[in-house]
Amino acid sequence: MRNPPLRRLFARTDLPARLPLCLILLIALILRIGVAFFSGLDWYTTDSYTYLKMADAILADSPQSYLPNGYPLLIAATKWLLPERAVPSALMWINVLLSTAVVGLTYRLTRILHPAPAVALLAAAVLALYPHQLVYLHYLLTEVSTEFWIVLGSVSLCGGRFVSAGAALAVAALFRGSLSPVPAIVLGILWIRSDPGHLGRRFGAGVAVVLAVYGALLAGGVVGPTRNLAGNLHAAVSQRSTDFVWNDVPEPTPEQIDHPLRAYLTFAVEQPDEFAMQRLSALWETWGPYPQDTPRAIWEQLLIGLRFPLLLLAAFGFARHRSRLEYQLLAVPIGVLTAVHFAFFSAARFSYVVMPLVISMAIVALFPTPVPAGNSADDSVTPKGQPDRLL
Repeated sequence: MRNPPLRRLFARTDLPARLPLCLILLIALILRIGVAFFSGLDWYTTDSYTYLKMADAILADSPQSYLPNGYPLLIAATKWLLPERAVPSALMWINVLLSTAVVGLTYRLTRILHPAPAVALLAAAVLALYPHQLVYLHYLLTEVSTEFWIVLGSVSLCGGRFVSAGAALAVAALFRGSLSPVPAIVLGILWIRSDPGHLGRRFGAGVAVVLAVYGALLAGGVVGPTRNLAGNLHAAVSQRSTDFVWNDVPEPTPEQIDHPLRAYLTFAVEQPDEFAMQRLSALWETWGPYPQDTPRAIWEQLLIGLRFPLLLLAAFGFARHRSRLEYQLLAVPIGVLTAVHFAFFSAARFSYVVMPLVISMAIVALFPTPVPAGNSADDSVTPKGQPDRLL
């Protein structure tokens, strides 16, 4: 049986790389502790309070049906285990530790894509110091937890551990509903690329386990179904993502409540120019070099906007290695997140959860090495010398 990615991190790390990797992880941990506990930055947003209320409702056996249930379940478990006064700090420590773990997982992912440990160390260092990852760490929101499950699932996918990959990506979708298409698309790719689809079956088994547990929670009344789709469709055609303010979203009409998709499409047909500007605004706030979703200092906007050149580098790397299954699989979460928020609305923080994948692919693109697809230094989903077939 293969060890999980976190346990294998040091076991499969070249000896000369272990010390610098430990140093990078230590720096990442110190920075995250500083931002979370000593920066004076607020921990709460409107959504934070909504998640806390949903967690209280779960514990009171009267679940609310609104946002995805992954984070409220985590909060509820924390509340059940700890005194109330310790819960906020415990949740912030979870953010700190998971975010630090993502740095290590990014090293692991990059080692699969590139044979040189130094390249993987650079990717881990960039993520450890990247302002976009630090800015949103201090909020009690789904970003950090979702990112952890996405990256863990991606490392498992590219390392050939398909059952655990399916489970991790399914859990990520429970934290962030916009990622729900990811497991289905990955399943389709694996089914097509493997003969006779056995990798897809293994991945699907991991997804099925998580869905079965979640279905039992729904059937048992522990949680309620997510019901924010109608509100999101209405908000998507009410404002542009730039300077988006939830309090300025007008109350939906009865028609918009009863038939939200019809109202969305009707707006697109009747006001195509404004609809197009709304979609472009959403795309800009997701990946643009100068986000304007909320007032910030110019230097903050520019630091967050570093995601744009990184995305371009990652796209270049994908184009170069597009026949490698690893790159096809890593492109799925990035593409799904972009497409969903393009169709709805976006903010600068929404790209947070896939930035480790973008950074890993971008750094590898800077150091092209003539390595055959699948011939990575560590485990890979493609056998050596066979870029188009799977074992």
